[in-house]
Amino acid sequence: MKKFILLIFLFFSFFGFSQTVLVDDTTYSLDQLINDVLIQGSCSEAQNINSPNNANLAGEGFNSFGYFQRGTSNFPFEEGIVLHSGDVNDIPLGPVSAGSNPPWMGDADLDLTSGGNTNNATSVIFEFTPVVDHISFNYLLASEEYETGFQYPCTFADVFAFILRGPGIPNVNPYNHDGDPATPDINIDLGGRNIAVLPGTNIPATITNIHDEGPCSAGSLGSVAYPEYYDSVGSGMGDTGFNGRTVVLTAEADVVPGQTYTIELVVADFQDSILDTAVFLEAGSFVIGNVDLGVDLTVATGNARCLGETYTIAPSLTVPPGTTYEWTYEDPVGSGTFVPFTPPETGSTLDVTATGTYQLTVDFAGVCTSSGMVYIEFDIPPVVNTMPDALVLCDIDNDGFGTFTLSDADIDITGGDPNQSVTYHPTLSDAQNDLNVLPNLYNNDDPYNDVVFARVVDANSSCQAFVTVNLEVRDTPMVVPPGGPLRL
Repeated sequence: MKKFILLIFLFFSFFGFSQTVLVDDTTYSLDQLINDVLIQGSCSEAQNINSPNNANLAGEGFNSFGYFQRGTSNFPFEEGIVLHSGDVNDIPLGPVSAGSNPPWMGDADLDLTSGGNTNNATSVIFEFTPVVDHISFNYLLASEEYETGFQYPCTFADVFAFILRGPGIPNVNPYNHDGDPATPDINIDLGGRNIAVLPGTNIPATITNIHDEGPCSAGSLGSVAYPEYYDSVGSGMGDTGFNGRTVVLTAEADVVPGQTYTIELVVADFQDSILDTAVFLEAGSFVIGNVDLGVDLTVATGNARCLGETYTIAPSLTVPPGTTYEWTYEDPVGSGTFVPFTPPETGSTLDVTATGTYQLTVDFAGVCTSSGMVYIEFDIPPVVNTMPDALVLCDIDNDGFGTFTLSDADIDITGGDPNQSVTYHPTLSDAQNDLNVLPNLYNNDDPYNDVVFARVVDANSSCQAFVTVNLEVRDTPMVVPPGGPLRL
């Protein structure tokens, strides 16, 4: 994630040891909030960033957007940006309900989505050119509108939207203003699509739809309630001055790589200028193009690879035509210097067999260039006994069948290594594919002589071994007393 590191000593003194969210409305410019905090990846710069409506612009004497950090609180996001219908510096203090009197102007798009008049709007608009075919970012809504008791969100609630405009984005925004399910939805013309909707639906993510006060009646602002998206635990944390909030939600949309899009992030009070509302957006969650090679694979984290195997580094990328790739590796290890392979590796994936740090640089058809790195560690295969002693069972019925305790062979196979675990399978293929695990108390299938296959897995890596274990059933000897005494 890109970070704009500025005046770090001030951050430590300012952010201290608070149990509330901490807000900073002076350190970051609007451009830095978007490009250095919200958007992830070096290939993801936004352009034409502006805020056409906010408190400071309206002459209120305070800022209605800024940077926030979790501090020592339990807020769901570590850091990010926040848009507010009031003074952002009131967010940690509470109650955030003073508003502004007289209020500053609202937002025309939110007037349409709310079916009424809005004011105290804070909006941020910017353009971006994705190099992936799907964008997303994480957010949550927090509001004082949750405070006033039964059915209040159904009749009076602030609004927000994330309106995406550009190639392939439908202007489809169904809304039912009177809250009556029997009344057909109308389509609101926003020139694009509001992507702040409930998962898998076209239902806007609003206070009127996300609460735990029961379904709203016909004629109110909302006709449904989704309590599963209301954070009943977090709403009582006291980490902000708001009385209620949603769970973490994701805004997402399919886009065309290489095409330019505009997104409008906006929140406003509805009808009045009190009981403020804020939208928190998680830092680094706006992914519009980035090379991510995944997590490091190490012994320490228990996901190293096994020496002798070939591991394929395969980033998940959807790229425009004309994209090129260049793979390099760190040499010497730990130097931070990356050198190209000989011959050059220019495919979208890379096969590796040795421990090292690998880097992929992608040129997205001339739109931008981005790089990603990953460390892959190869561990030595564990030592196992490939010829363990057979498990032997004395059969009192003399029919060639009995019940074996398969784990009796574990120590013989692993030598007691605590980092190795063993399961048993009926065939070698099952063992190799981790299928049909046999119970520890196992009745042999074939009389007298049977086999099972042990699968040995190392806890630190992908190393595995497969061992054949013989099972032997022996008849109990028949004792015949002598016909007479023995004499000497």
